[in-house]
Amino acid sequence: IKIAYLGNFTLDLLPPYFEVRAAAAGLQVESYCAPYGQYFQAVLDGSVAAFEPDLVFLALSLRLLHPEPIARWSGLSESQRRAFREEVAGHLEEWVSAASGRLGATLVLANFASPLLPAAGAVADLKAPYGESELYLDLNADRLRRFKGNPRVQVFDAASLVLHAFGT
Repeated sequence: IKIAYLGNFTLDLLPPYFEVRAAAAGLQVESYCAPYGQYFQAVLDGSVAAFEPDLVFLALSLRLLHPEPIARWSGLSESQRRAFREEVAGHLEEWVSAASGRLGATLVLANFASPLLPAAGAVADLKAPYGESELYLDLNADRLRRFKGNPRVQVFDAASLVLHAFGT
């Protein structure tokens, strides 16, 4: 199985871990890890296609994808927050379209792991008009709905994995 790992944060430790786990299960895995932050460029420039992956795993950090709006979330109006959500969802759809058109692989999209504590605090954030927690929940639900009918796209629940890893 050939797996390409793409993201906007360091994924370098994931391929060796997965290769060992796969070998223990009797599977042989070959990995490609795109350079840091080059998830879109690696699809567009053909470097992922040259690897001929069976699976392409995409993991993005929302805070790294668009740090400025997240950093000033409390200062944004509800309409600005919702517009930001649409921008992020559109970006993901654009990536899926580009990857689907250039690669024959199954695309595995990790959802966004919510911060353990929203910037405004847990209680205040839940009362805010379209708070940070709601943004993450909405983006993840949108990803499920948007790609549910596409047999080449699978959603990986990274948010639940992170919650379980931290024992919450």
